[in-house]
Amino acid sequence: MIHLYREGKLVVIEFSKYPINSMDLQFLKEFYYLLLKIDQNPNIFGVVLRSKINNIFSSGLDLRSINSSYIQVTRINLVRTVRMVQKIVKLILTSNKIFLASISGAVIGSAVSIVMACDFRFASAATWFWIPDPQYGGLLADGGLEVIKKVCGIENARKICLTNERIICQTAKEMNMISTIFREEVLNEHSLSFLHKLSTYSKQTLVNTKNLINNSIHVHFKIKHIVKVVFSKEMTERLNRYIRSN
Repeated sequence: MIHLYREGKLVVIEFSKYPINSMDLQFLKEFYYLLLKIDQNPNIFGVVLRSKINNIFSSGLDLRSINSSYIQVTRINLVRTVRMVQKIVKLILTSNKIFLASISGAVIGSAVSIVMACDFRFASAATWFWIPDPQYGGLLADGGLEVIKKVCGIENARKICLTNERIICQTAKEMNMISTIFREEVLNEHSLSFLHKLSTYSKQTLVNTKNLINNSIHVHFKIKHIVKVVFSKEMTERLNRYIRSN
């Protein structure tokens, strides 16, 4: 489901959980502990995140694995899964590695949070973003809201997170969700060459600059807010309708 490739001082993490890279708790735990191991390796400078599957980076949380015929189990599963995403987002933001998301196709839900936590986001023109939480009754309590607000501004954060609209590539670029747009066939090549170039600079300067930039982004787990949402009757009804229609 998650493959790791070494490229000199860089590591490429490639998602391949067919068909749509949906993230269940097991997938997220594997990803988190892999990031921890990378963060502790002094010989690694940077990390590229990308998908092996065409036209999709990730569909976000695997809501089918979260859902249960027992509503209390569904609620607990959702809280635990969102909490794990928050740990990943926080680790990327505070890591001493430089992260670059190389994205093409759909980036949905909590996958948006993970991508936005990265230091750079390179994309193809086929990329689009979607926060479906207003539709299925979820909440981006994983730190994504804070990162989006800081990177894109409050007005853009409202458009991204409140409207249930799909944000196409050019609009995402204008909102600062994307750093640079490349042709799909050269996207991964440019992502690697960019990080290779950064790796020739002062590591201490880059790491401390990253820490100073991200120091004002506070991604605490919003337990009170997620509990209010998850324990509402509306959420369970909307979640079931969403799963049936997707």
